[in-house]
Amino acid sequence: MRNSRAAWVGVALGVPLAWCSAVWGPICLAGTPLLLGFSAWLAARRLWLPLTILGALSPFALAVLFGAVAYARGTARLRTVGYPDLGLSNVDPVSRYQSVSSGCMVDGSEWVLHLPYNATLRVLKSALGPMPRTYDGPFPTEHEARRALRASTRLTWAALRNERFVLGGRTIHLRPGVGSSLAALARTFDDSQGPGAAMWQGRALVLQVPQQPGADLIVLIDADSGKVVAYYGNVPSDHRRLPAQWS
Repeated sequence: MRNSRAAWVGVALGVPLAWCSAVWGPICLAGTPLLLGFSAWLAARRLWLPLTILGALSPFALAVLFGAVAYARGTARLRTVGYPDLGLSNVDPVSRYQSVSSGCMVDGSEWVLHLPYNATLRVLKSALGPMPRTYDGPFPTEHEARRALRASTRLTWAALRNERFVLGGRTIHLRPGVGSSLAALARTFDDSQGPGAAMWQGRALVLQVPQQPGADLIVLIDADSGKVVAYYGNVPSDHRRLPAQWS
């Protein structure tokens, strides 16, 4: 009886502590050991109902739920921290997830939501396969993409901005905003130095967009949907102006 009463008092205090830990690093550092110890105490005494309620009302459970819903909707992205670089949101060749950063301001509590969310996505991918509606086609490496571009077709800048062109007898339609955004980053609009385009294994469109000296941009696009799959190369701070990726 005494253990049961203590368990419920602990749950009443533990749930708000868990949520505070999810939003502020210093509380996370102090609160996490307390919550883990309390959970172990509940498990050792087989107090399963308070342990279940503590878990179900915690931010961990919410992160798992959000991960499962995002996977089912085909919009999930692995969560990380830090300043985003050019390749951060590329579709991963193995998991077929993209990544997204919660920002460069880190207080130490990010893992409370990121870790269970990412774990949920990885478990679902292992159990059910790649996320619905994600890119499921061939995925050339940067070296393979550059090799394909040796036999590229030169496009006009107007075709790229219009987001519609013919390549190898096939009409390609880019997702709205993709072509115009890429063209906005170009260092020249001379068609003799227009973007190069090549196909990889009939599904992956490889584009090379001329940049300023010292910069290089190769874009991998799903030829079926016209969505961006990955960026290769290096582009200065303008990378934040690049078009939205797979979603």
